[in-house]
Amino acid sequence: KARCTHCDQRNITEWESVEPPEFVELEIPAVTHESWMKLDESEKQARVSAAINESPFTP
Repeated sequence: KARCTHCDQRNITEWESVEPPEFVELEIPAVTHESWMKLDESEKQARVSAAINESPFTP
């Protein structure tokens, strides 16, 4: 879920887009196919779900 820019909470009841759009730079850790291929399907799904849930851009 998105985080409030004022209090950092995830329980936002309403929000507005910013005009003009603001770009955000994020550091993304390196991912290798080697470590990914060692995961089973449930581990892959869990990692993807966790990344989506932790994203400040997920509504």
